[in-house]
Amino acid sequence: QEGKFDVLYGPLVDVCKAHGISRTNAFKLANEGLLETFMYGNRRYVYVSSVHSLPERLGLVVRTPPVGD
Repeated sequence: QEGKFDVLYGPLVDVCKAHGISRTNAFKLANEGLLETFMYGNRRYVYVSSVHSLPERLGLVVRTPPVGD
């Protein structure tokens, strides 16, 4: 749709909280280089795609069993 776009980044704590990651773990992951972040002024931002791909990069992909036995 015209004029509609996906959010590419957001404040580290807010984005992580929305994905079930605590403030402490958000900064730990960022400091370990596991989340792609950048600073703007005094605030740290994270790329949403970095949060979405985190489970896969950590090898935590949950595979659902086949439906119907």
